[in-house]
Amino acid sequence: MQRHVPGILIVPVVGAVLTLAGATRASAATCEGLMSWSLQNAVVTTVQAVAPGAFAPPAPAANAPGRAGAADGRGGAAGGRGGAGGRAGGPQFTDLPAFCRVTGTTKTSPTSSVKFEVWMPTADRWNGNFMANGFAFYGGTMNPGVLAGALRQGYATATTDAGGDGTNAAAYMSGNPEKVADWNERAWHETTLVAKALMAAYYGNGPKVSYWEACGGGTRQALKEVARFPTDYDAVAAGGLSNGTTFFTFAQIWQWEATHKDPASLIPREKLQVLNQAAMNACDAKDGLTDGLLSDPERCTFDPGVLQCSGTDTATCLTAAQVQAARKMYSPVVNPRTRQIISGPLMPGTELSWNSNPSEAPTGFAADFFRHLVFQNPAWDYRTRPMNYDADVRLANRAEIGAISAVEPDVRAFLDRGGKLLMYVGWNDTAIPPLDATRYYQNMVSTVGRARAEAGVRLFMVPGMGHCPANANATSGFVFDPNPIITQWKEAGKVPNQILVTRRTAGAEDRPMLVCPYPQLATYTGTGNINDAANFVCSAR
Repeated sequence: MQRHVPGILIVPVVGAVLTLAGATRASAATCEGLMSWSLQNAVVTTVQAVAPGAFAPPAPAANAPGRAGAADGRGGAAGGRGGAGGRAGGPQFTDLPAFCRVTGTTKTSPTSSVKFEVWMPTADRWNGNFMANGFAFYGGTMNPGVLAGALRQGYATATTDAGGDGTNAAAYMSGNPEKVADWNERAWHETTLVAKALMAAYYGNGPKVSYWEACGGGTRQALKEVARFPTDYDAVAAGGLSNGTTFFTFAQIWQWEATHKDPASLIPREKLQVLNQAAMNACDAKDGLTDGLLSDPERCTFDPGVLQCSGTDTATCLTAAQVQAARKMYSPVVNPRTRQIISGPLMPGTELSWNSNPSEAPTGFAADFFRHLVFQNPAWDYRTRPMNYDADVRLANRAEIGAISAVEPDVRAFLDRGGKLLMYVGWNDTAIPPLDATRYYQNMVSTVGRARAEAGVRLFMVPGMGHCPANANATSGFVFDPNPIITQWKEAGKVPNQILVTRRTAGAEDRPMLVCPYPQLATYTGTGNINDAANFVCSAR
C-alpha cells in the first residue's frame, strides 16, 4: 500500500525502514502549509504554529481521570519521565520553544479510528530525532506534559488517544475487538507512521533516530512496537515494565485479596514496619553488605512466621491470619490446576508500600481490565466475586484480549537492524512484580541468543526503587536519567555495562549507587565509603 504526501512518496516495506523519496530540505513545508497535507487513512484536523512560551493546553475532557499522570499501578510516573510536567515537574509550558502542532485522525479499521497529535520544534531547535513516550492506563488523554518533556530536549514527538477520545478507562473497548486492537498496537504504529511522514513534510527529511522512552504504561506499547513493528523505532528505554498485562493484573488482585479478603488478614501500618525490619534483618547482609538495601532480594528466603504472636496480639507481632497474608504476598500467583506461575510475588523489603487501608481497592487499572475487557460486565465486583486463577486466566488470555500482553521474546528483527533495548525495574516495585521482568528478559535472551542480547539488550534491576525513578526535581526517591544512556548507546556506541542511580532523601543526595546489568550484582570492594559508587564493582552472582 502506498501513502501519498504532496512531494513525498512513502512506501511501507515489511521489515525495512520507510523509504522517503523526494524528501529534501528544499521541499520542506511551512507549519501552516501542513493543513493541506494528506495521507491515506489520515486526516489533519488542526495546525498551529505555536510561539515560544505561548502554548495553552486544551481543557481536560469531562470524562478524563483525576490521575492522568499515574502509571499502571501504584506510585509510578506517567508514560514518560516526570508525569504531567515533563522535566519541569508540573504542567508548566511557558518555557517551551516555538513548535508546530498538528492534530488529526487516522482510520484504523472500517469501524474504528484514533486521534493523533504531533509536536515539531522549529528546524533551528530540532535535534534531528523523534521521541515517543506512550501513555498511562488506557490512553485517551493525550497528555501535553509528556509531549512537552520531549520537546524541551529538542525532539519531534507525538501521541495518540488510542481511540479513547478523552477517557482513560477501559469501558470504551468493552465488547469491541477493533478498539482493543487499536489500544493494543495499531494506534501507536499508525501514529508513528503519520508522525514520521509529517516530519518529512515539515523538515524536508525524516528523523535520523527514532527513540521511545517510557516508564510504566508506555512500556507495554514500546515492547509491542519492538516485537511487532521493528522498523518503527531504533532505540527504546523502558522502565517499570507493564508489558505482561494479562498476567500482572492477576497479581494486583492477588495482593488485594491476600490482605483484604477478611478483616483479620489486614496488616496495619505499624505491623508493616515491624515486618519490614524483620525482612531487612534476615536478608540485608546476604548481598555482602549491611546497608539498608536488598540488592539481591531474589535470594531472600525470609519467612514472616518468625513474627507470629505466641500469645496476645500486639503491635510487635503478627496474628496467624496476618502471617498467612504476608506469605501470600511473598508468593507468586500460581494456577492451581497447572501449577504454572502466572505472575511473580512482591519482594522482601517492599512491606512499607503494602496496602494497609481497609477500604482501599485494587488498582484501578486491574479493576477496569477485568470489569470491561475480561468479564465485559460493568457490575463485576472484586469483593463478592473472587478471582479464579485457572478459568479466569484462560478467559483473560483468549485471542482478542490475550494479544495485548507484549511478552513476545523474539525481537531478532529489531536487534538485527541495530536496535537497542534498555530496560530498568525497581526491586521494590509493588505495582508490577519485578520477577515478571527478569523472566521476560531470560526468555528473550534464550530466544534471540546470547550474542544478540549482549549487543542490544540490557536489564537493570535497581535495589530499593519502586515502580519508576523519581522526577529530577523530586526531594526523595531514586533518580537517574535513561535518556543519555540510550542515546549514547545508539549514537556513540557507548555500551551501558553499568549505570549510576542516586538515592535522594529529604532533598539531599545520600547514596550514589552502582547498578549492574542483570544478573550481575554491584559488589562492595571491601574498602572505602559505601556511599561512593567507585568502591563497587559488577560481578557475577
